[in-house]
Amino acid sequence: MSNPNYKIVVCGNAGSGKTTWLRRIRGYHFDPKYVPTLGVEVIPFLCMTNHGSYNINFWDMAGDPKFSGLGDGYMVNADACIIALDGSNTSPECNDYWKWHNMYKKMETSKPIITMQMKADMVKKGFMDLNISSKNDDAYCRRPIELVLRQITGFPDLRLIK
Repeated sequence: MSNPNYKIVVCGNAGSGKTTWLRRIRGYHFDPKYVPTLGVEVIPFLCMTNHGSYNINFWDMAGDPKFSGLGDGYMVNADACIIALDGSNTSPECNDYWKWHNMYKKMETSKPIITMQMKADMVKKGFMDLNISSKNDDAYCRRPIELVLRQITGFPDLRLIK
């Protein structure tokens, strides 16, 4: 039997840490060099959980409007959305939270959205429930995957094994 496949878009402003987070969950070390995403990069990821394996295709969307390509077109048929906010900014408004939220809801009205604050190592107190530091070797980096898979699959006790 094949593993279920899910499309999860990862969006947020340029430089918020989307690509770095996706690299970290795949085992790469933190790289401080900033290279903007052009259009979208689709990143396959196999998740092993206590409820079986899942194939996730993360759609890492460009945050800079001049590199956005199809923009909200990348969100079509997504199973969920992860909005990455830059923790070095002080409020969700600085990160265009509602822009990303409304863009996704326009395309996929009933699908889940997870919001995470990136660069948590640069702030004293986070404004989100998920404060992620891709710079530090933080096991918490995989928490957004668990949360979004719980919502997609309906298994409230789902946990990542590897």
